[in-house]
Amino acid sequence: MIFQRQIQTAHTRVCCLFLTLLLILPACTPPESSTELLQALEDLQDNNLSEASYHAEMCLKQEPDNVYALLLHSYCSLLSSANEAQRAKAIFNFERASSLAPDSFLVNYYYGWALCENQQYREALPVLEKAQQLMPDDFAHKTDLLMLLARASASNNLQEKALRYLQPIRIRQPYANWPEVYNNLGLLALNRADYKSAEQFFKRSIALNREDVLAWQNLAVTYDLYLNQPKKAKLAYIECMALLQKPEHKEDKVKIQNRIRQISTRN
Repeated sequence: MIFQRQIQTAHTRVCCLFLTLLLILPACTPPESSTELLQALEDLQDNNLSEASYHAEMCLKQEPDNVYALLLHSYCSLLSSANEAQRAKAIFNFERASSLAPDSFLVNYYYGWALCENQQYREALPVLEKAQQLMPDDFAHKTDLLMLLARASASNNLQEKALRYLQPIRIRQPYANWPEVYNNLGLLALNRADYKSAEQFFKRSIALNREDVLAWQNLAVTYDLYLNQPKKAKLAYIECMALLQKPEHKEDKVKIQNRIRQISTRN
């Protein structure tokens, strides 16, 4: 899926940044909380989100305002959440971390990322722009932040701003081969009524990753609502539906099935 690459790199990035920060934890920090936080990071590196979340929560019981534990717990909760209520709680905790450390690059970066993951792009953009202002000169993942900024800008139909972030990414490796670059370019083309270009960008995204469910969905909608090509729309919807296998995708699958029936009836 379109977010898979971001999630994988985020796992590595969050662990490295947290480990660096733990080296400068104040001496007054209770040793039990540091132990729990280190264990949470180890679990996260092993992709064990439930254990990482548990140990971060144990750290918070020792230190309710430990920003790093709060951030890590919220991060794990968002990735493993199965319903809207859990996601909303994770976002709330990211916001709380932001209020505790408003000038922390790490906090603003992951709060902005979380808002994007929850499709709250309007709220995400100012948070990510603040993260960009606070970004250390030696931050090794600057392009990841640019990608998030491009994603939020494109979703808000801020054409010039989104292109300003996307165009430099397009000529860099390995980012030039990231499906999300072309999915965002497709959204921008769609918003300016350049439907043929949108089609080509979405197809490029799919060529890079056949399991890019958002690109399949966007391609289907482009054929369905803008290019008036119902047969191609139906095929793209079917491909999209085949990728929606998780329980939380049930509602989306029903909507797509209903749309396929409408297209079939119409033709």
